[in-house]
Amino acid sequence: MIVMGIDPGSQRTGYAVIDSTRGVLVASGAIVPDNRRGQPVERIDNIVDTVLHVLGAHRPAVVVIEVTSGKVARRLPGRISGLSVYGMAVGAIRQAVRGRNGTELVSVAENEWTRGVSKRRRKGQIALAFPEALRARVFDDPDVTDAVGVALYELHRRALAEMR
Repeated sequence: MIVMGIDPGSQRTGYAVIDSTRGVLVASGAIVPDNRRGQPVERIDNIVDTVLHVLGAHRPAVVVIEVTSGKVARRLPGRISGLSVYGMAVGAIRQAVRGRNGTELVSVAENEWTRGVSKRRRKGQIALAFPEALRARVFDDPDVTDAVGVALYELHRRALAEMR
């Protein structure tokens, strides 16, 4: 099964594509719009176009999108406009994925899959699954690391459900 994890944002969006049958990280990266200082809608359109390109190239059966659990609002007090733009980005990516035939869309709250583990510890734990990616410095980008993590979380959740 091919699974794509997405850590969305309006400034940067991390993605990772995992082929669980081969146990390999097929593709990963951070989408950084050319126009980071441009209008939010333009940035989000650029991100969605790239997500659609990755979807078309790898044809994942499942796309897992990390959504905020509310911690973003606590980290960014007084910056409600940033939170609303983040919501626009998540909505646009979800809508683009939802329109793909045969692609299952799953949303996972960040506090559901991270369970209070720090970013540094998560990076180390996730890197254990793909040592070749660690050597290639894939996990130097926290958005990519989270995209890998949310995809792995969904794969593990499904494996546990099958065992029951």
